[in-house]
Amino acid sequence: MAPTDASIIEDNSMSSSSDYSLLGEFSHPLSIEIIISTIVWLMCFLAVFGNILIFVVILKDKQLRSNVANMYILNLASADLCVGINSLTVSNIWRYTGNWPFQRAVCTFWTVVDYSACMQGAFAVTLISLDRYFMVTTFLEYRKYTSKKLACCLITGTWTLALLFNAFPVLGNERWSNARGFGKVDYSVTCDFGVLYTLSFNIARIVVGFVAPAIILAYLNFKVYANILKRSKGLVRTAVSPMQLDTIHPPAEPGAKNEPHVHSTDQSSQDTKRSYKNSRKSAITLALIVGVFSTCWIPIMSCSSCLSRR
Repeated sequence: MAPTDASIIEDNSMSSSSDYSLLGEFSHPLSIEIIISTIVWLMCFLAVFGNILIFVVILKDKQLRSNVANMYILNLASADLCVGINSLTVSNIWRYTGNWPFQRAVCTFWTVVDYSACMQGAFAVTLISLDRYFMVTTFLEYRKYTSKKLACCLITGTWTLALLFNAFPVLGNERWSNARGFGKVDYSVTCDFGVLYTLSFNIARIVVGFVAPAIILAYLNFKVYANILKRSKGLVRTAVSPMQLDTIHPPAEPGAKNEPHVHSTDQSSQDTKRSYKNSRKSAITLALIVGVFSTCWIPIMSCSSCLSRR
């Protein structure tokens, strides 16, 4: 009996999908697969252990827990923890089995969390940089621009954006596939959502998850260093020695000493220098964040186009 057109489409879809299982996609020798798998498990362990340690250290210490800036650190740790527990673990299990070892519901959840956690990681880095920016540029008024309520709103907002951005295409994948005549995916063979390979989705994902955060990070980095440079010049111009202050401001009464006045000015100068040093440290931290962000994300985003099936 000759196969119908519908069965041909479905068989082709299932065959195409199975080609994208991990063992089908990577035709490496067994020794290479073992090495790759070991590296992935090591990365998974470091991601989970390291980020849990961050949670324990911050939440256990009252002073660290009360610092608003550490809420953004915990936000980044939670995104990385999702990648370690969800993305890396399931991917490595899939590597062993060849076929998708779970059902469709797990596939949907895994895919949404995988894409969302990666995107939230970029958002979290942006929020940390924004916090460092306000710390450097607002100086003593930093606390006016930060609060736990604002931090909660920003963190919740970015997580919501990441989840909605990635959940809608995944949940609407079946309708998208039916409209284009593609066969149904056999979720006992593979976990695959064709809509995620489309050019429009990948362009939107790159813009929202990489280009926009990268532009914001570059702008914040530029403004911070401009502020540091301006303040460093101000410190040089306004530096006055205690001896000069003695000659400019004589004692109000005969026999009075200038020490209290000199001490006050000297203390103010020390506070200014201390604040400058703290701001400089924040600027260095921000520069490192930008560097690590670019190093990690540019290869991934550059390679995403070569993973497209359509």
